[in-house]
Amino acid sequence: MPLHFWGLTEAEKIVGTAEQDVDRDAKAIAADAEELVDEARSSETAGYIIGLLGWAIAGTVFVTVKIVQDEMPPWTLAAARALLTAVILIPFVLGRFREFRTFFRQHGLHAMAIGGIGLGVTQGTMVSALHQTSAVNAGIVFALAPIMTLVLARIILGEAMSRLQWLGVLIAFSGVITVSVQGDPERLT
Repeated sequence: MPLHFWGLTEAEKIVGTAEQDVDRDAKAIAADAEELVDEARSSETAGYIIGLLGWAIAGTVFVTVKIVQDEMPPWTLAAARALLTAVILIPFVLGRFREFRTFFRQHGLHAMAIGGIGLGVTQGTMVSALHQTSAVNAGIVFALAPIMTLVLARIILGEAMSRLQWLGVLIAFSGVITVSVQGDPERLT
């Protein structure tokens, strides 16, 4: 009997120690999870702030270009904007140099082609267009880009569009037309 009693007591000690270990591990995991959630929240907030800042800066492009367009040719201005952007972004990407090097080894030509078309040609033609029209008109045409992306993805890539997306395209396009005719439907004729 004393052996059996001793065995139960020892087993109880082992179980108790195991419970304490599990409890301590669970608390550590919970603390880690809470820290990750806090980081995600702050990261998400930072993402929203940076996104809004980006859109605020992008929203001033048309007016800014219109103001400085007489100072330099359109394509020079577009190149200067790209160079200034690169200089501003360099400090943010230096810490990820190895990742960028790996990426460019694998996808360098594609990345340069997309960047050249997406930024170079698009920005260059936008700056050139601002020599011919108002900032409002250029902004309206540029606002068509997301609409055209959806429609061309449907036509060229065969991507399905939901009814909600089609409704969004119609509402956005109606807004662009309304602004372009300054609310006067007779200007369409």
